[in-house]
Amino acid sequence: MEFDMSYLFFKDINREEFDEFVKKHEYCNLLQSYNWAKVKSNWDHMYTGVYKDNVLFATGLVLIKRLPLSFCMYYLPRCPIMDYRDNVLVQYYFDQLKKVAKKEYCIFIKFDPAIHVNDYDSKSYNTNRYEDTDTYLKIFKSCKAIHHGYTMSIADTVQPRFQSNVYSYENIEETLPKHTKRLIKDAERRNVQIIHGQGELLDEFSRLVELTESRKGVALRDKEYFKTLLENYSEGSVIFFSDLQRISIRSRGKGKEDTA
Repeated sequence: MEFDMSYLFFKDINREEFDEFVKKHEYCNLLQSYNWAKVKSNWDHMYTGVYKDNVLFATGLVLIKRLPLSFCMYYLPRCPIMDYRDNVLVQYYFDQLKKVAKKEYCIFIKFDPAIHVNDYDSKSYNTNRYEDTDTYLKIFKSCKAIHHGYTMSIADTVQPRFQSNVYSYENIEETLPKHTKRLIKDAERRNVQIIHGQGELLDEFSRLVELTESRKGVALRDKEYFKTLLENYSEGSVIFFSDLQRISIRSRGKGKEDTA
């Protein structure tokens, strides 16, 4: 394939330009923000991008895992961010990335772009795909990429394939299922309070995460990980608690206090 000679590939895009491009793009994702490389501090990284006539057309935060014997692997979480319908641009980006990878003895490149392939009600699962999905796959395969299929097992993926959404609209509570309405009323009756904050809640949040690990027998993130998120995303990171307050009341006719 012949490429437009006005394309230029870079692997050190500056922070301001990188984040500005990602934020405005339809495939914007936290895992492609500039600071995500700081969260994944145990990996090396590159801030790659493609310019055309001095305009940024594509970006990709490339995480680099060092392996024994001077080898490495590249992982591009939820990227590259670009117009996937532009066959020439996609081909150019990966051709240039593979040239860099070859010099670093990279044994494989893994990427999982956040392409929206389907919508369905939670009770009506189906395997339909939007028409553009096949077009994207053909373009990626033309770059020698291998698609591992639409797996249903989270163990087979790095990032989850499914995302549950509740869309807000006017009078939304009137359309909620009866069970959900009952849970809301029960929370109100029990005086459940919502608390939110940042670093001042970190110790308590981490303690509850540890309790969850013990109770469920699972391994979750530690305090340092959450601290890193709060430090690198200070404007957008929030810790939420639901607090079931214990209220002392005096029982009628008993002359003693009960706890609710």
